[in-house]
Amino acid sequence: MQLRITSPVGGDAYDDVTYVSLWTSEGQIGVLPGHADLIATVVAGVVEIRSAVGTVRGVCGSGFLRIEHDVLYLAVEQWTADPAAMADPQRLAQIEAALAEAPGEATRSKLERERAFVQACRDAA
Repeated sequence: MQLRITSPVGGDAYDDVTYVSLWTSEGQIGVLPGHADLIATVVAGVVEIRSAVGTVRGVCGSGFLRIEHDVLYLAVEQWTADPAAMADPQRLAQIEAALAEAPGEATRSKLERERAFVQACRDAA
């Protein structure tokens, strides 16, 4: 199985993947080779990617997942294969402060998605 991750700032590609675990709006999902075709909404959380060369524990932001012909496509707002680098406690505090003063629903929604991503990075690190 192949995994293709894209975000506005980059992405990653993984070949010979044996298992992927991630979070959707319906809960956690595990994907093995041969999985049925699927489209789902992804929420911020840990993405575990297993292959013959090892395991990667990355973190994604919200987005969409599509599985088609043994290829898993993940289109997300944010992605990191190095959650420890993104797990900045000061950034989380800044987001919390900005949320307290957020002027509108759109700004608030964006900040809440950012907070979920940074929190997932902290949880994974």
